Amino acid sequence: MITGSLYKCEMKEACKQANNDISKVIVTGPHNLVNEFDLFCDNAKMSAWSGTLYFIFLMFGAIAFSHFSDKYGRRKAILLSGFLTAVSLICSGLAQMFYLVMISVCLAGFGLGGLETISLVYVSEISSHNYRNNA
Repeated sequence: MITGSLYKCEMKEACKQANNDISKVIVTGPHNLVNEFDLFCDNAKMSAWSGTLYFIFLMFGAIAFSHFSDKYGRRKAILLSGFLTAVSLICSGLAQMFYLVMISVCLAGFGLGGLETISLVYVSEISSHNYRNNA
């Protein structure tokens, strides 16, 4: 019977190998969130949090930028949310630690929430009355 840290290490390697085989089916290539930051066994739930936080901040961004666009204008709101999204996606690509990726995902969700909401309103405003139902 193996006890202590040696057992945890062997279990982690077994879990890593099992998750590695599964991740190759889901995500092609060795570079993905799970492999880059060793999100195996105990940390496996952290990869799901990245998607969850994205959608939570998407909702907050839609609410915040709708108020911002009413106060300061649609164009400024679209530019700000687009800039915020671009910066967060660049930071996500350059991040070396998992918590920086998570912060970048949150900022991307916030920015894209505003961008999606405001762009739909903006397109419907600039469309003629004949095409407004299709916009």
